[in-house]
Amino acid sequence: MKILFYVHSSTLYGANRSLIELILGLRDKENTITHVIVPSDGPIVSELQKFQIEYSVIPHYNWFYNNTVAEKWKKKSTFLFFFWMNYNRLIKALGNKKNLNHHLSFLYDFKPDLLYVNSSLAPMGAIVAQVTGLPFIWHHRETVNDFKTEFYLESDKEFKKLYQKANYHVFASRFLEQYYLDKYGKKNCLVKFNGIRLPSSIDALKIFNPKNIHFGMVGRVNKQKGQDDVINVFKHINSLEKVLHIYGGADKLIMKKLQSYSKIKNIFYHNFEERRKIYSALDFIIVNSQNEAFGRVVVEANSYGIPVIAKNSGAIPEIVKDGTNGWLFNTKKELEQIIIDKSNLTPENYNRISKNAKKFAQENFDLNSYTNEIYKRLCKVIKDHNYSQ
Repeated sequence: MKILFYVHSSTLYGANRSLIELILGLRDKENTITHVIVPSDGPIVSELQKFQIEYSVIPHYNWFYNNTVAEKWKKKSTFLFFFWMNYNRLIKALGNKKNLNHHLSFLYDFKPDLLYVNSSLAPMGAIVAQVTGLPFIWHHRETVNDFKTEFYLESDKEFKKLYQKANYHVFASRFLEQYYLDKYGKKNCLVKFNGIRLPSSIDALKIFNPKNIHFGMVGRVNKQKGQDDVINVFKHINSLEKVLHIYGGADKLIMKKLQSYSKIKNIFYHNFEERRKIYSALDFIIVNSQNEAFGRVVVEANSYGIPVIAKNSGAIPEIVKDGTNGWLFNTKKELEQIIIDKSNLTPENYNRISKNAKKFAQENFDLNSYTNEIYKRLCKVIKDHNYSQ
């Protein structure tokens, strides 16, 4: 079985990291050959090389815009907004049309049995499947046309047309499945939490010190992830015994703002680090995302025994069980109260929930279980397609 994967970007955020782990799991399946199409050089390339995953860089373009940027153009003038949006849409559509033959040429050489599109945010994999008549599975990992996440499709009509062509859809959570079914109708689909590679060795339990507690936020820094609100909570708490660390990448404007927080004594910004290094430095993870489609950081943190304090939004309630592997909050006031309350845990109580968090991750996000479920769908789609020919 030969599978050609399409990624929407060359970054190494959650969607692409989850795909790499899926490929590593599939690699153990007999007679399974994988190849990844990447739109440009970027952080994902070094990760693919690290794990010796075959890939090719063939340009292709996304089909979404950021609503915050769009609103800035609207404030300038309606005309400029429409010009900006349609110009970008045209340039990307022409770019995809220009590069299509390159994609088809590679496909005819590789001869895949199936295409696997790893995000809703870029159409090329679905376009190639439509042109060639090959079956494809679409793995959705984010909400679209959602003011909370700010991913807006440039053409909802084109998306819906390709959505209906997919042989199978995979959703990372029940929340995400319902979101798409409400907007685009029912299709063959699977809801499966992402599996992750669990730490190769289980570290000793942390020595929890209520007088020196380290909270962290991990991932891309933007409006949807809600770092600003959490920073304001820690500014209000104003205690050197309760420190916030922010790990992640950001654009230049946000980066400048983050650097200004260096003057606040209990807030620190770091670039991305190796995940074991991040989680070994923290006692709690805070997730303040709106409409999170899955919540990979929750699972990673739990796998290292780190309890999570998370916003009751999107898919988060599906993977955070209050009092088991973390706690849920709805407002900034509730978040602040949880931070204060959990800072008073005894080392014994902290170790109890740390053990529960590890156990929860092991039981619910096993990579083998995840891979096996996806593998079954791959086989079924290929078998059904061959039978129909």
